[in-house]
Amino acid sequence: MPRARHSETDSADALRARHGERYKWLLLVTVMVGSMASFVGSTIVTVAVPDISQEFAIGQDRAQWVAAAFMLASVPAHLLAPWLLARFALRYTFTGAILLMLAAGIGAFFSGSFALLIAMRVIEGAAAGVLQPLPNIVIARAFGPQEQGRAMGMYGLGAVLAPTSAPAIGGYMVEAFGWRSVFLVSAPFIVIAWLLARRLLPVSSSFMQEKPLDWIGLTWISLAIVCLLNGLAAFSHGGDALHGWLLLGLAIPGLAGFGLYQLRKSDPLLQIRLFARRQFLFGAMVSFMFGFSIFGVTYLLPIFLQMALAYTPTNAGLVILPAGIALALCMPIGGRMADAWPSRELVIAGNLLFAASTLLTAAVDRESSYWTIVAWAIIGRVGFAILHPALLLGSTQGLARADMPQALTLSIFLRHLGGAVGISATGIILDWRLHAHGIAKTVIGGDPDGILAAFDECFMFLGLVTLASVIVAWFMKPSDEVPQATRDVPPPI
Repeated sequence: MPRARHSETDSADALRARHGERYKWLLLVTVMVGSMASFVGSTIVTVAVPDISQEFAIGQDRAQWVAAAFMLASVPAHLLAPWLLARFALRYTFTGAILLMLAAGIGAFFSGSFALLIAMRVIEGAAAGVLQPLPNIVIARAFGPQEQGRAMGMYGLGAVLAPTSAPAIGGYMVEAFGWRSVFLVSAPFIVIAWLLARRLLPVSSSFMQEKPLDWIGLTWISLAIVCLLNGLAAFSHGGDALHGWLLLGLAIPGLAGFGLYQLRKSDPLLQIRLFARRQFLFGAMVSFMFGFSIFGVTYLLPIFLQMALAYTPTNAGLVILPAGIALALCMPIGGRMADAWPSRELVIAGNLLFAASTLLTAAVDRESSYWTIVAWAIIGRVGFAILHPALLLGSTQGLARADMPQALTLSIFLRHLGGAVGISATGIILDWRLHAHGIAKTVIGGDPDGILAAFDECFMFLGLVTLASVIVAWFMKPSDEVPQATRDVPPPI
């Protein structure tokens, strides 16, 4: 009986009646704080990678797993978010994910081996994977189309400010308290998110339904991604290429088979049929390619500053901080632009700015000033602010309201899958190019010119990938008609 009264007073309808029109914004702020914790956990570790690689005497081909393992676990976990919302509602889904993330961060802090550290990063990434789609699902369900760009801009303001300031904070903590301390930085965000969730998130909603989880599909896609990333890792310097081809031979048909399996399911993890819409198909391809580039650059830049330019962890973080502030300030503007301007043109413009930023960074050398590096980073983050809302809104334009949570989850899933592949590939290519330039160990030290050349080649590669996504974005032709279901303002979650 007490549980029933609790469900009635904390249902979505009751909370909306209590807080009025502002409730949808309170919902968004709450899930945004949780996402901030997940993004901090994802990005802050990059400034600690050189110290971790020295601590455990490993090269970049293995050190990249500190970031890649997080991404590896978060990608399939994205697919759980719609099912968990339907089964347990927003409060219990959100609270469970943030508490699991907190426990994994504490476990990483106390890890005594590289294997245990990676295990904790996998758990942390799985929790983050559930959290990260929630703000976009809230926006799709609680906001009308005329407000969605503005809502995405507001969400982006908080979602990018925390992770982009995290490297500066993390750099200071690495120098002052050691690399383990970076795994506790997300704890304050988690505590705040938990307190907000207890007051503002519903324990029930009209979207709840009993349906079985597709464990076969979830296991299938998880194993395919593991084979894909491990297959790529096998091509690093000194790796077993035959083993790599074998794993890729399992991964690629496995991913294709998963798609066919999902088409046969009446209630699939992923609505593969959405790819039948041209705009969504090409938008999803851009999401994957841009995820590859943005996560690759985000992983590479702090390591480049420390290894090639001899920056301290704190100074490396301070290079990224102004770009993060610029991104946070531009995200609301990008959201309003997405409401008013054609999505395809904004996606192309954002990609071109990010490609220019990455290629200009490839020209940085030891004579380049701090502000030159900051300027190139800011250009890329402005491009991201323009591209991100437009890509999400543009690729889902014309879809029925009922398809929006699945469409947004699928788009985010592909961006993070691209990110996982991008981080893994970047670490492997860096390891390869360092050895090609005569650097025997991928740790700080060695021939400065060889180290600089290896990083420049990695940035060139990522810039070219971004330019290729411009060509794909050109085919994001807008739909001629938006169904009535998309124009209706939905009830809150």
